Amino acid sequence: MKDEAHIQRMLNKEYEFDVKHVLVRARDLSGQNNWTLVQAILILILSALMLGFLFVYAFDIQDPDQVQALSHTQNALASLVINVVLAPLFAGISMLAITTARGQQAKAINVLSYVSYILPLGVATLLISIAMDIGMIMFILPAFYVFMATTFALPLIVDKGLTPISAIILSVRMVNAYLFPITTIFLIFVALMVGVVLTFGFAYIWVGPYFFNVRAVLYTELLCSNSEDAQLDIKNSGVFDA
Repeated sequence: MKDEAHIQRMLNKEYEFDVKHVLVRARDLSGQNNWTLVQAILILILSALMLGFLFVYAFDIQDPDQVQALSHTQNALASLVINVVLAPLFAGISMLAITTARGQQAKAINVLSYVSYILPLGVATLLISIAMDIGMIMFILPAFYVFMATTFALPLIVDKGLTPISAIILSVRMVNAYLFPITTIFLIFVALMVGVVLTFGFAYIWVGPYFFNVRAVLYTELLCSNSEDAQLDIKNSGVFDA
């Protein structure tokens, strides 16, 4: 896998994690790609709406109350299809932000570039979804942890060619290595989402792209050796074995 030595150093906690640096750099990226990410997110939302209309037609839903009457099998099928179909778009949005973080130009249409990865991305998303559902049963904190710990999984699949299981495991290991600062960042976005709710969703035009850019900064610095090494506290090299 590309960047193995760098990844092992990061897993060994040789990254000098600065929450302020991550947030400031992500803010600067938002200044470059905010509208691009907004367009990509709109493509995702439109795709989800189209899927919704297809299910309404397929299940012959005439009244909103009929949604509650859907069988467990129908709900499971709908969830499976949504996870698989939308997974490449979620990965695409992440990669648009990562592309900007790497100093390259990102175009909204590139959000569709990862459709060929639909199977591994769908499998990873489904596994994460199942884990989050279990976490919700055990109250919200385990689900929040799963969401946070698997945050790098989809980009790892399309960017480094990992299998779904390997990508999830590496993402969890990397997040666990810097659990406190990454949790701090995610809690900041929980607070920002309150602002999104209070503005009836309008603030997401800024918060959504900013969130993807924060993840892009973390991804490029923790999982890519071509990040800004001047800001890393690198001690020794090693070999990553997964």
